Amino acid sequence: MRCFFDLVSPHKTIADTEGLELADLEEAHTLALGAVKEMLQQSEAEIAPWRGWRLEVRNGPGAALFTIEIDTALRRSPAPAA
Repeated sequence: MRCFFDLVSPHKTIADTEGLELADLEEAHTLALGAVKEMLQQSEAEIAPWRGWRLEVRNGPGAALFTIEIDTALRRSPAPAA
């Protein structure tokens, strides 16, 4: 299955136009969580611009499969080391 990983805010969308061919929804979820986890390892100044954004994963026809709210992930993550 081909999945697309879009970054979406109330005012802008950064669309993934290429997507990735993945085995299943579980692989897409694991990949999305890994990407968000990597973002959270940045400094607060680097993370701040992403507040209010979400990572939306959709399939080829464009239907949303799931969403990860960046703010929710930030609240669950310990502060990055300086």
